[in-house]
Amino acid sequence: MYLDLTPASTELEKAELFNTFFHSVFSSTTFVLPPVADLPTISNSLNNIEFSEQDILEVLTSLDPSKAQGPDDIGPMLLKLLHRPLQLTLPPILAMYATT
Repeated sequence: MYLDLTPASTELEKAELFNTFFHSVFSSTTFVLPPVADLPTISNSLNNIEFSEQDILEVLTSLDPSKAQGPDDIGPMLLKLLHRPLQLTLPPILAMYATT
């Protein structure tokens, strides 16, 4: 393995070549993170979320049934077919999770 004309044969030399390469192509930044006190917290940023029945209906009816199921193993076809009962039951459940 070579970087420019510098050879590397051991694992340590290869790792050092990768380090040299990545250090050369990525520049340092002057970005500074804001102080932690200035960042929003969950308690003051999520307490005003509302889920209306109309919002739920629009989302469920716009699902693409040809897409894969999510991590909950519920496919979009089933959600789309059950949009009427879910339209009524999901808003309070989502509101409960948004405030905890």
